[in-house]
Amino acid sequence: MKRRLTAVGIVCAAALAAFVAVTTITTSPPTDNKPKFETDLPRFTFAEPGARLPDVAFANGDGEKASLADFSGRLVLVNLWATWCAPCVVELPMLVELSQRYDAREFALVAISTGAEGPEDIAAFLAEKKIGPLDVYVDAEKGVRRNFKYEGLPTSYLVAPDGALLGTLTGDAEWTGPEATALIEHYLGK
Repeated sequence: MKRRLTAVGIVCAAALAAFVAVTTITTSPPTDNKPKFETDLPRFTFAEPGARLPDVAFANGDGEKASLADFSGRLVLVNLWATWCAPCVVELPMLVELSQRYDAREFALVAISTGAEGPEDIAAFLAEKKIGPLDVYVDAEKGVRRNFKYEGLPTSYLVAPDGALLGTLTGDAEWTGPEATALIEHYLGK
């Protein structure tokens, strides 16, 4: 009888150990690709791993072709805006202030006008509104409008130094606020 109880005890202990092992393996939390950094910046959406913006040409203030590849090696905030977009015009001075906080070798603001105006018109508009200093970029060939996926203006994209898309923000933002500062400084390693 004692042998039978010992054998039953061993079988029960083995079954309990197997149950605990299986339960632990199947109930461990799933891993996901969510970034380790969380932001409180309203409407900022992290991009899927491997996402990139299309490599399209736009024009600089001299009318010469430019692209995001010209800014590789830096954290880049791409902002799409237009002169007719009131929230865009309100946030431009904040974007300028944000960009002036950081070393231009580490961080670049690329504010691309998606309207019909050329570089000279945009420069005159910025001067009239006393917005600057801000490098002029325009979507002269409409490649940004055709190839970037955005639902409205302003829309901003945060791009890593290696060109990976980190996230998107649709609508205006408080770019000089603590949430935006924390986001930028996280990716600058500050």
